[in-house]
Amino acid sequence: YYMVGPRGTGDLAEDPLSSRALRRLVPDLVHREVFICGPGGMMLELHRSLRDIGVPDMQIHYERFALL
Repeated sequence: YYMVGPRGTGDLAEDPLSSRALRRLVPDLVHREVFICGPGGMMLELHRSLRDIGVPDMQIHYERFALL
């Protein structure tokens, strides 16, 4: 899923990286492998949301282009 645009607009009315939004978008997320790539702050926020949902660390993978 692509989530493009500034937060708080019609297409992204809420934080798309919140655990609530992620659960709604991918209900079976705890059973999936998750790949994260992006700015450090976004990656940290997404990791927190994934942990809140209960996604195990071994299912979360990162592509890092710079140090966090």
